[in-house]
Amino acid sequence: MDKQHKRPVFDRFHINYDDVVQSQAWFKEKVDKIKRSNRATPGQLLSKDGLLNLKNNVVPGNLYFFQYDPKLKEVLPYYDAFPMVFIYKPAPGGFLGLNLHYLDYPMRFALFKKLVEINNSKFSPQSKIKFTWGMVDSMAKLGPAKHCIKHYLTEHVYSPYMKVDPKDWVTALHLPCERFIGASKQYVWQQAN
Repeated sequence: MDKQHKRPVFDRFHINYDDVVQSQAWFKEKVDKIKRSNRATPGQLLSKDGLLNLKNNVVPGNLYFFQYDPKLKEVLPYYDAFPMVFIYKPAPGGFLGLNLHYLDYPMRFALFKKLVEINNSKFSPQSKIKFTWGMVDSMAKLGPAKHCIKHYLTEHVYSPYMKVDPKDWVTALHLPCERFIGASKQYVWQQAN
């Protein structure tokens, strides 16, 4: 067994804050291209560099971005129009998932770390986070985690699903792409405390 596989699984995810700054610059460049183009969609632009793969459906345990227009948006105090969701399981009319955008960056990373540690598996491009009801139920009792458990209706998803490969999960966590409607991200993040 090589050194890579002797270390605990989480140690294989490294955070280099220069990489975080570069990923944010990369994302800003893509957003600027979207603003300048009348024809390009976020999905088309985000997939060009290979960070995301466009899919027509979701599979539990994977991380996805998608554009969302909630059914009850008129009564919601706020919502994320561009969720970043670990899919938990199918639910009536759609699926349940953990939208990590509802947590600030440090809390988001802490929850991700807990998910990885609980799974304790080798990560590859085919990796998934394996959820159990007990795990989600215990997260729902934690203030910050329950803030990001959401039910999404597939008929209100208006883009392809953009799957993030496991090797890019840490980068995705740090992308400033939350798009809250009805409140600032700072306000939404304060609600998780």
